Amino acid sequence: MNHSDVIKYWFSKKSREHWFFSTPEIDNEIKQRYEQLWTRAASGELKGWQDSPQGCLALIIVLDQFPLNMFRGKAKSFQTEEMAVKVALKAIKKGYDEILNTDELLFLFMPLMHSENLEHQNMQVKLFEKYDFNDE
Repeated sequence: MNHSDVIKYWFSKKSREHWFFSTPEIDNEIKQRYEQLWTRAASGELKGWQDSPQGCLALIIVLDQFPLNMFRGKAKSFQTEEMAVKVALKAIKKGYDEILNTDELLFLFMPLMHSENLEHQNMQVKLFEKYDFNDE
């Protein structure tokens, strides 16, 4: 499985319908499909994905979004949150935010929103203002 597979799945019509309103069935589907990939990402095996905008985005989805589905209601769902923040910060530093589309940017910035670090949250607010997310 490569980063294109993650992007294709996450931005599919079916997945979009459940971005913010998941079901136990979707949570289970993500767990079955992506738990091994998440384990690899958590161990640092997928660092090479950070070499492209789409790769960074896919890695963020694996580290930040998928655990919320796979481990819903458990502390483990936040285990790779800080890793996702680091990937997001690196992507922004590389200018990847200038390349991605609006839907992709939402998930690029999501780890900053999820972070308990106030600086990260403030950065996310500024990025949402820069890309005019607050009116959507």
